[in-house]
Amino acid sequence: DEVAAINFQPQGSAVPAGYDKDWGQLFDPGLGHGWDVSIPSKTRERNVLTDQVLDTFIRTLTVERWELDLPDGIYV
Repeated sequence: DEVAAINFQPQGSAVPAGYDKDWGQLFDPGLGHGWDVSIPSKTRERNVLTDQVLDTFIRTLTVERWELDLPDGIYV
């Protein structure tokens, strides 16, 4: 089974091993993921945890939509 491992983080932050980064960019078919609006200003790195995956995030409180390009199929 294939897994999409995406870390939501500021563009300049270190990317955790085994992850692709998402920094709030518009959907890019080349990347296969992104947002319906550009929101890099909503990325955060707290610098309080040693696990980069848990320390970074994108803060959304409105109706932004994130998309991931997937092949046709059944997902459970």
